[in-house]
Amino acid sequence: MKEIDFTLPRQKNLIPEGNRSRYIYLVLVEEALRQSWGPDICADWEKSRWTADNPAFGQCVATALVVQKLFGGKIVKDSDNDHYWNVLKDGTEVDLSREMFNLSVVLVAKEDRTRDYMLKSERAIRAKTRERYNILFGRVADHLKFATGY
Repeated sequence: MKEIDFTLPRQKNLIPEGNRSRYIYLVLVEEALRQSWGPDICADWEKSRWTADNPAFGQCVATALVVQKLFGGKIVKDSDNDHYWNVLKDGTEVDLSREMFNLSVVLVAKEDRTRDYMLKSERAIRAKTRERYNILFGRVADHLKFATGY
């Protein structure tokens, strides 16, 4: 099994005081997501642009849904860049698919999205979001069982 470095946060503010266990779990989830991403998690109109060199491309919707399922909080969207990520209940922003963008791209949470909207809106139905989320969540759950021994 790959060794994971728990010493430095991979994202800003992921270790709130007294909550190291959440950070460790986030690192495990991030690793499981990275191992689970693929072109089949992209919407049909994105699949041809997914590459192993940019594995986060097209993964943000399903990834945000997985993170919300595991950690709660809300899903936010930058409508200018059509990107989704999470804000946990304590205000910590978690964007595990941010790397799909160049570092010069500034992402701003302009809209909140409910889980219901993410799974049942007209766009979600066209994009087969529920199916893609279920595939990704199943893979992540399998990886977490392996990583934690449960």
